[in-house]
Amino acid sequence: MLNETRNGIFRFMDSLSVHTDIIAYKALVNVRHVKLSLEGDYRQELSIGIKVLKNLKGKFWENLSVNVFEQLWDGTDPVVVSIRNLKDGFQSLETDFYGATGTCFMDEYVKQFGTAAWDKKVKLLNEAIVKNEQYIVKPRKDLSNQ
Repeated sequence: MLNETRNGIFRFMDSLSVHTDIIAYKALVNVRHVKLSLEGDYRQELSIGIKVLKNLKGKFWENLSVNVFEQLWDGTDPVVVSIRNLKDGFQSLETDFYGATGTCFMDEYVKQFGTAAWDKKVKLLNEAIVKNEQYIVKPRKDLSNQ
């Protein structure tokens, strides 16, 4: 991964992150390589998604913590890394771990922006991602200074 991400130099994108104050020792990491020509639209869609997330209610949404980072290098596709902090460990990835999710993201998105906007979002996300990598991580005490 580090070979492809040019030594891991990233910019934190607080406006695209949610509940960044949650501390976790396990995480789900997504590394998405985005088509340069669709990067602006992709970033805008992430921003809209954050607006929708802020209106969702339920224990799942209250415990959702995602930090987003971006890497931009001239001549290469942008890389967006999202780190979902799993404060309750890997078991929180199980379906309905927090009970019913409450409001559904898609339902709230359609309510705010309409069905046509949802369809456009799905199409954009399918077209914009060149490559997606996913990792489940936890810290190693033998490599940590804490």
